[in-house]
Amino acid sequence: MDKRAVDSRVRILHAAVATAPTYLTREQFASVAEVSLRTLDHHLAALRTDRLLDAGPARVLGSAFGYALVVAIRSQTSHAALIDPHGNVVHSVQGREVSNLRALAPSDLLEHVQVLVRRLLATRTRGRGRSGPVDLIGIAVVLPSPLRQSGRPAGQSMHADWRNARRTKPLARAFAEALSAPVERVHVINDGHVHALATAHDRSRELTALGLQRPRESQGDESGPGYREGLSLTLHLGGVISAGVVLLAAERVAGRPGTRLGFVESRLLSGGHSMGGEIAHLPLSGQWFPTINQRSAHADVAPMDADRKCFCGALGHLQAHASDTAVAARVRHLDRRALHDVLLGDEIEDPDVAAALRDVGFLLGLVMMSPLKLLDPKAFHLTGLIARDETAAGVHDGLTERGWSGTLPEILLPPRGLAGQQHLGVRGAGLIVYREWAYRKFERIVRTGQTTGRRQDKADRPQPITFSYRYGAR
Repeated sequence: MDKRAVDSRVRILHAAVATAPTYLTREQFASVAEVSLRTLDHHLAALRTDRLLDAGPARVLGSAFGYALVVAIRSQTSHAALIDPHGNVVHSVQGREVSNLRALAPSDLLEHVQVLVRRLLATRTRGRGRSGPVDLIGIAVVLPSPLRQSGRPAGQSMHADWRNARRTKPLARAFAEALSAPVERVHVINDGHVHALATAHDRSRELTALGLQRPRESQGDESGPGYREGLSLTLHLGGVISAGVVLLAAERVAGRPGTRLGFVESRLLSGGHSMGGEIAHLPLSGQWFPTINQRSAHADVAPMDADRKCFCGALGHLQAHASDTAVAARVRHLDRRALHDVLLGDEIEDPDVAAALRDVGFLLGLVMMSPLKLLDPKAFHLTGLIARDETAAGVHDGLTERGWSGTLPEILLPPRGLAGQQHLGVRGAGLIVYREWAYRKFERIVRTGQTTGRRQDKADRPQPITFSYRYGAR
């Protein structure tokens, strides 16, 4: 296949990633891909034959790209899902609740993951409800812990044996062997980072959609809003607090070399030691607590106690006061499950819960003043169960208290409801896998046409897109 044909097919695949599942006419889609109608029709037929594009009218990526398998481990719960090439959750299951799941011994955690994946594959529906092997592009395991470059957890949020090279293998290899999967296709990722990349992807799609609505003569103008590179900052407020910073690449919209999501070339800034964004153990100033408690003196909430211990055993850490566990400890008239239900509602109608959320936001505003000024992000996201309007309002109050000058940053929140909260992280993990093994490899995939078969190690015989997976057998 000559270079021009490869280039046209790569443009078409990137246009599908940027626009699916939105239906576009032939003329609109050809314009997005920056190819002629004749070229589009010719290459669409070939891409559909190779199963790189679906045969339907929406022009979504085809079955040759398989699924991404994601397992998300949280403080007490776990979640497994199959993600399609556009970041949609196809099927998911919830694991059994375990007290302090992240601190399980390695063998127990691996067994928990094995059971969860077995359930996911046993209950998934495919075609007419048939089950069997599933084609996977890769596996992502999401952990509530910072991860070192050595592939082992940092800090004390996970069992100490994971940090002992004599007792355990690196995380990726351990999970690959437990799930009988190729180790190079297993990615172990910090939960704050997957939320950061999920919000970066969704923001990238929004900017691309806005760009495509601009007048044709100005679509290639990269000086417009949303076209320049910038930073996206995401704070994940869950059982463990973490953050992620993504350098958003500029969007390419209907100009040479065709439309491409900025997400494809965006980069996670994880720092020189892979510890970027680990803010859970930031020490807090004791002088802030009287001000915070005065703000919520009218509500039936326990005072924010400066002597509350973090799970690492230290006093005065952000994690001890701004996590969902900390909120549950302060709202005295609701147990944890009842609070969970309140937080998933469309509106926070309980005034005491609202007050506790505003206090968390106020504390975050005090803490985040310097990082926001230093980074000047284009987008500032809050994710997690306690990422609500009240929390965002508290952040603005905290920034104002610290003397913020100029317009307060816009704070973007995730979709409300259980699905929106749970699925954001697993979607982000699945998108990381697809970006690594599909979006950034479209040219190789098109050029070689190798979509199935056994893995090859030689450079001239590259790996297939997916591997056929049935738990327990490669």
